[in-house]
Amino acid sequence: MKFCLKEEIQYWWPVSVSTPHPSRPGSFETSTLEMQFRALNEDEIRDFAAKSAKLPPDEREKGQHDLMLSAILGWRGVVDESGQEIPFSTTSLHQAFRSAAFRAGVYAAYHRSISGQDA
Repeated sequence: MKFCLKEEIQYWWPVSVSTPHPSRPGSFETSTLEMQFRALNEDEIRDFAAKSAKLPPDEREKGQHDLMLSAILGWRGVVDESGQEIPFSTTSLHQAFRSAAFRAGVYAAYHRSISGQDA
């Protein structure tokens, strides 16, 4: 297959989120979802870093995940506690990103996806 140079690369990728198991101390429970990412380009990464460097530390901390959030276009397989599907929105994404386990799963999946590693 020949390499196709595209303006923007968008794709779906599996994400695993590990959280402490509620009834088995010392073990984890893994949930999965699919996330639609867009591959960030060098200019976006460089611009984000330059803008972040100019911010006061408290503002920089507030926006530390903004670059990653800008790479997320959608999700599938996210449900609430009653099992009802949660539609993707900026609000629901920001709410999910408050969970350290969710963030870790997303960052790990994105890194694998852009570094040529299988899910």
